Amino acid sequence: MPEDRDEKLYERKDGLRNHERFIAALCYAPFGFILGFILSDDRDIFVRFHAKQGICIFVPYIVLAILVPGGFLVWLGLALIYIPMALWFGFQAFSGERPPLPFIGKYL
Repeated sequence: MPEDRDEKLYERKDGLRNHERFIAALCYAPFGFILGFILSDDRDIFVRFHAKQGICIFVPYIVLAILVPGGFLVWLGLALIYIPMALWFGFQAFSGERPPLPFIGKYL
């Protein structure tokens, strides 16, 4: 009986536990999607959803930063796109939301 009470302490009205929301938010940090896949089990579709979206945000950033010539200015421009997106999606994940990425989010 006490363990049921402890589970209720960490569960919100939407059924997500605090650690699930935290791991989902970490998925948007650089290479954080790896943690999302490692720390979640196969049934945890909320964290897996955010891990897949974390890949879709981070991998294009890295590929473009490596392949596009232009040095620091290109890297800075890409970072100015990546960082606000990662922060916004990470905050949404921590809030328990599942906003899809534009254009590709419905396929994940």
